[in-house]
Amino acid sequence: SGSTFTAESALQFDGTKLLITETATTGSSPIELLKLEVTDTGDVDLAAGEGPAITFYVGEDSATSQLGAQIAAVRESATDLDAATALKLYTAANDASASEKWAISSAGVISTSNSAYYTNLEVGAASDTTITRASAGDLNVEGNLIYRAGGTDVPVTDGGTGASSAGTALSNLGAAPA
Repeated sequence: SGSTFTAESALQFDGTKLLITETATTGSSPIELLKLEVTDTGDVDLAAGEGPAITFYVGEDSATSQLGAQIAAVRESATDLDAATALKLYTAANDASASEKWAISSAGVISTSNSAYYTNLEVGAASDTTITRASAGDLNVEGNLIYRAGGTDVPVTDGGTGASSAGTALSNLGAAPA
């Protein structure tokens, strides 16, 4: 307290909020505004699942707050030579510790802690197109099968070939073999 910051300061605190500013560039890379780092001292290896996090606390009454959510960048491996990192989101129920809800791996694979999230994907507003996983290997749009693992037996009217062989597919589509 007692410090005065000018409008040109990169780091400002107004007594209730912290503001970090940076002048935009014409580059295409993210502009680093905040760096969170967990270091490895050499004799203690970071374990898989460890890494820096931002933790959010939610006020419960005038005297207390409780853990609400966390975003973390965590190591996927405990091997020193492998710094592959996943981004994870954790949320907490009332008076509970936070648990992982979804993750994006270093390979770009998105996963959730609840398989129910895999069954429906709303594209756009709730009244728009619904993509569903009908069963293992089958994908539906608005209740119509559009993909089957192995590519067989999707009806021509739904954009498939209705066949499991190239010759039958050509015939079903009204095309002559070349």
